Amino acid sequence: MRRRGRPPAKRMTDVDEEQRPDRTPKRPSPLERLSAWDRSVGVEPSERAASASGGRRSEYASRSERRMSRRAKHRRKTMVRTAIVVGPTLVVIAAIVALFALLGGREVEGEAVTTLPAAEVDDERARTALLVIEQGDAVPVLVFFYPRDAGGTVLAMPGATLLKTAEGFETLAELHLSGRDEALQTALSEALGVLSECVASVEWPALRTVVQNAGVADLPPAVLAAGGGEPAQVARALLALAGGDAPETDENLWAGLALEGDADEFREVMGDLVAAVPGGGWMAAELSGRLVEGVGFKYVEPDVEAAKAALAGRSAEVNVTLQVQNGSGVVGIAQEAGEVLAPLGYIMLPAGNSADFPDVERTRIQVAPDVADLGGRVRALLGVGAIEVDETLKPGYIIVVIGKDYIPPATTATKPAG
Repeated sequence: MRRRGRPPAKRMTDVDEEQRPDRTPKRPSPLERLSAWDRSVGVEPSERAASASGGRRSEYASRSERRMSRRAKHRRKTMVRTAIVVGPTLVVIAAIVALFALLGGREVEGEAVTTLPAAEVDDERARTALLVIEQGDAVPVLVFFYPRDAGGTVLAMPGATLLKTAEGFETLAELHLSGRDEALQTALSEALGVLSECVASVEWPALRTVVQNAGVADLPPAVLAAGGGEPAQVARALLALAGGDAPETDENLWAGLALEGDADEFREVMGDLVAAVPGGGWMAAELSGRLVEGVGFKYVEPDVEAAKAALAGRSAEVNVTLQVQNGSGVVGIAQEAGEVLAPLGYIMLPAGNSADFPDVERTRIQVAPDVADLGGRVRALLGVGAIEVDETLKPGYIIVVIGKDYIPPATTATKPAG
């Protein structure tokens, strides 16, 4: 039942949309605003729609090009700044390297160990030479004679020493036995930094006979092996032979040997050494290394730095202890000889008398096996002395027994013991 006096209210859904009051002004959409702008500038909406996607791509492409241009410009600036900072530094480094090479290389404790003087032929000194010692179909030892301005080194190298060549890694014995002595010289030159001017070979039995007949006390065995210190023993024997340490040494001894290879040139070198070795400073050394053995192979990895040090006239041994003993009977002679040897820098023990005092006729230089190469230095300063390797000595020990053949620099302070 409808109530009177009040007409029924219309629902909002019944109100006509056009009759509905618009309380809030209607805002144009972005597309409508863009269309209005196009009409104001004379661009049809259809043209805008057709070129919209292509325009965005063109805009993106230009942005990418601008970024790439900015990055390239930044890289160029960075390179210029780097060149300004690094350029002078590189110039300084290059100058230091050039000066370093000019002065002869890195030094350790005041002595150059990595760069050796070139082995050039010089009328004022002996020349370098390599002697290959053959034993049947084998090469147990090779000996390199290297003179310096003051003295030199006789370096013995095991034939099994492995070095790098143009064809790969090969032993010294393999290079010689295959008839490639030039490759042998090149390999040694590249490894040690010195060049052998001539290569000769000799059979060990014949050479040992010459050494034995010359009266060399430290005579190597009849059959040589690659180890056991025998290469160093050969080096000491040949140094004694070359330097007149043996009582009957004569440069003509080499003339009677059946040498192969550069025989005449080698004999000339040995003739020079006979005159050069007594001048002092010569030493015998062995190219040491690590022995590697396996099924069907055996070689020695050489200690190249130690070999370079030996050729430069310095020993790797340290803490050498030396004692001078009086065997001649002359009062104070051991103390005077100790003063002569003091520049070597060894640990000097108090002087004393030898067990066979005072009947020692010839000076003896007894060295432990590990410092056998230092005997030549001691002899060079004393001017006399037969080097003997004493297996009973402690490592690093040298004992000098002064004999009646020693003449000190000044004789006024000495007199026979009475």
